[in-house]
Amino acid sequence: MTIKSIVTYNGANYAGWQRQKNAISVQQVLEEALRKCLKISVVTTAAGRTDAGVHALEMPVSFELPSLNIPLSKLSKAINSFLPFDVRVLSAIEVDPDFNARFDAKSRAYKYILISERDVFRIDTAGYTVYKTDFSLLQHAAQLFIGQHDFTTFSKNNPDTRNTLCNIVESYWEQISESEFVYKVKADRFIYGMVRSLVGSMIDVARGKRNIEDLTQALEAKKRSLNSPLAPPEGLYFVGAKY
Repeated sequence: MTIKSIVTYNGANYAGWQRQKNAISVQQVLEEALRKCLKISVVTTAAGRTDAGVHALEMPVSFELPSLNIPLSKLSKAINSFLPFDVRVLSAIEVDPDFNARFDAKSRAYKYILISERDVFRIDTAGYTVYKTDFSLLQHAAQLFIGQHDFTTFSKNNPDTRNTLCNIVESYWEQISESEFVYKVKADRFIYGMVRSLVGSMIDVARGKRNIEDLTQALEAKKRSLNSPLAPPEGLYFVGAKY
């Protein structure tokens, strides 16, 4: 049987979603919890692969089980009893045997929380910028990325990435207060480091270090050397995926 679960996590204590040899990942603690709960080894697949320090509000995760010896309605609660409190399974349902959380996703959405005033209670949950931020420039820059583009410039090198084309259908900022801004972006797919790269470049525009024309030329050039420093990971959240 194939299970689709929705997982939420605070990524501050993890080296990202994907299992790694020398660091603790969200995938590792989830699969260990599944092993303890179900007494079998389980391999999970997530809709997205978040970086170290990045969070997820609703991450779809799929996995295969030969059978289930507890009621499906109680599976989430059972798994959570073996998880740390910064990782929670929100739901678990049986789906079509061929379902794959990663490859079947039609779109994915992220948001980025940016603050310009230090807050001791948001050290791990928001990105901080020391620069005065022009909201109108943020919004203007965000519009440049809508549509299908090659996002090589705005990504981190990953030898496994063979396709750098992404179709962004939503890209905009919301101003929450004088010192807080939220970027929302949705696309068919994202490549390694892409959202943090976009945010970092838009911050440079909003503080006057770069201009809109410069950003447009960088997008067209497909050269990582034209990228800005990546925005801090703490402010990035995987919001969800559509199927």
